Amino acid sequence: MTINRETALHASRKFRLMRTGNIVTLVSLAVILVNAILALMIVWSNPFAFFVTGGMGLITFFVLLSGIAAVVGGIVYLVGLYGLRDVRPEYKDAFLCEIVLIVLAIIQALVGSGSVLGQILSTIKTLGTLAVLWLVILGTRHLLENLQQEEILRRGKILWWLSAASTIVACGYALIPTPSVIDTGAIILLVAGVVISVFSLVAAVYYVNYLGRVANALEAQTLEQAVEALEEE
Repeated sequence: MTINRETALHASRKFRLMRTGNIVTLVSLAVILVNAILALMIVWSNPFAFFVTGGMGLITFFVLLSGIAAVVGGIVYLVGLYGLRDVRPEYKDAFLCEIVLIVLAIIQALVGSGSVLGQILSTIKTLGTLAVLWLVILGTRHLLENLQQEEILRRGKILWWLSAASTIVACGYALIPTPSVIDTGAIILLVAGVVISVFSLVAAVYYVNYLGRVANALEAQTLEQAVEALEEE
């Protein structure tokens, strides 16, 4: 599709807003990951000291703080996605999916994440997030298909497969029962969780980079159209 200057400028601003929201969320994930790594190191060296000195309480505090940051980042991302709803139908569908995911998150909080229904809802939310990403990538591919941005389109494919792989692995990990005692198996499970978190973090960083490149491409298109308009005058 061919987009006019106003649409390109509007879309670039919304993509940057989505990128900002993802950066905030990314920072919150990084904080959680760092805490998990530190906890792993302490538990590995001295499990007793970790629990006696209140290590769990400190981790809980940082997780709560990161959770608040993630909510703020999610809202900013959602506002940006909402602004794209009239640009492509895929963006509108992605926004509606996000609303459904919010409703599911509220239901999960009410029923408890530890219940069977809560675990099912968690899996649905994870897959739903992947569906939102697919819709964003699909809409962006149609948006840029006539703008000679093959590099960005290629990055979109890489982003999809990277995110799909991390989501599948995360869903499989979530099905593993949480051990009731701290032993070698529990530590191995914690290590696996950290590795999966790093994998997800890499996918999130790639998404942030992707959104930035899309915004840059749209801004370049806006500038090019402005120059052409001046030349015609």
